[in-house]
Amino acid sequence: MDQTNNESRSLLNISDLHAAVIKSKGEWIPGVIDPASQQRSQTDGQRVIDGYRKAGLRIIPAKNQVTAGVNETWTLFSTGKLKIARSLKKTHAELLSYAFDENGNIIKKKDHLMDCLRYIVLNSHVAICKPRPFDSEGGAGARRYF
Repeated sequence: MDQTNNESRSLLNISDLHAAVIKSKGEWIPGVIDPASQQRSQTDGQRVIDGYRKAGLRIIPAKNQVTAGVNETWTLFSTGKLKIARSLKKTHAELLSYAFDENGNIIKKKDHLMDCLRYIVLNSHVAICKPRPFDSEGGAGARRYF
């Protein structure tokens, strides 16, 4: 077997594993993924997003505008609408290390958790509550909570 074939199989297995864990919490759960996942892999030409969709996840590419996301996140923090639990020490550390260069651009270094936070803030419209089989009116439905 060649290396490319092994890497392709590994990517598929990781997609299947991630999908199985997420679907175990509920197949109704929608999600977003880094838009870079739409690009073709240099090893096998497959798109990461396709692997997750084939594995049964309901995902769309995330909005990931950096400046808009940072501004919105800061607004939510400063108005008390967004808080980070004290137990999330790595998130706090990364937040405190977030820095800007002399031109006001974010220095993209060790900021994976901040990217995730920005994705959450910019894509909260995708979030839904667990669907209820029937509500008091006798109809099915899910409520948005953002």
